[in-house]
Amino acid sequence: MKKRGKLAYMREILYDYPILKIKDNLNPQEQERIKVVDDVLADIKKLHNANELLKLINLVYFDKIYTLSGVSYQISVSQRSAYRLNNVIMNLMENRLHLI
Repeated sequence: MKKRGKLAYMREILYDYPILKIKDNLNPQEQERIKVVDDVLADIKKLHNANELLKLINLVYFDKIYTLSGVSYQISVSQRSAYRLNNVIMNLMENRLHLI
């Protein structure tokens, strides 16, 4: 899988998570997606910058209020740091999905 394809796939999983969480009658693929995101969120909670990472996920992927550039003002980091935080999230997702 190409790098760009992996990133798009992982972002899609994060965008779909809130919808799948409330949906009934999930198929096995949807159940696996929920499990992956739940595991990533559990991994993030163990990190020292967990608050910033969780805010970024909520504002960009779950609530879809901000872009990565715009969220930097909400979590009080530079735009470059917001991209670095997103990279941490994507690396955790990549490990959980075994896309390395």
